[in-house]
Amino acid sequence: MKSLSLTGLLLATLAGSTAVALPLVDQTGNLLSNGNFESGSTTPTNSGSGVSTFSSLTGWNQYSNTGPVTSTWAGTPVVEGDHSARITGNTNDGLYQYNGGYTGTYTLSAWVYALSGSAHLVLAWNSGSTTAIGSSSTLTGQWEYLSVTATMNGSLGGPVLYGASNNADFYIDGVWINAGSTSSSPMDPGTGFNPNAISTDVPEPASAALLLGGLGLLARRRTRR
Repeated sequence: MKSLSLTGLLLATLAGSTAVALPLVDQTGNLLSNGNFESGSTTPTNSGSGVSTFSSLTGWNQYSNTGPVTSTWAGTPVVEGDHSARITGNTNDGLYQYNGGYTGTYTLSAWVYALSGSAHLVLAWNSGSTTAIGSSSTLTGQWEYLSVTATMNGSLGGPVLYGASNNADFYIDGVWINAGSTSSSPMDPGTGFNPNAISTDVPEPASAALLLGGLGLLARRRTRR
């Protein structure tokens, strides 16, 4: 068997660790606009208490109930594609996307990655005055799946992605809403989808330097023989 050269070994090792974009999940059946956050602005959006404004995520508004809150178009971690949303704020600070088309029973689902505090999903109607709140996230440092189901009356409303505690700092991705009492999302864990089983880490510069140094030492030893 032909052995790898030192350069080939280095490239093969780094190639095994280099991050690549995850495949995009087909959004057919998702009633949301930009539910996977693949469109946004690289400039974070900040707002103080009681302020509603456009967010840095296309199609989503930002509301600061407790404040202040910041929304960021993030490149990692993700559950699919190239981007997720990061929300940093306090209780009931986050993103929402309202329209007047939700009549009947709907299910909202998403993946949440909390760095601190917790998050929850909300379905709201009557211009946000009536809400159904799903269970809050309980984990940190890994993706957690959340969902909520509610019967809505067609008034202005829709999904809300909020912090469930003060000092909430979390990523959210794979947001999906569909008619019915169960999720049709292809990212539902019942389909076998598990973003925690996917590594998108890139090698730290120090790790690459150590690898180069080790290969250089190996080369010198071979030269002396």
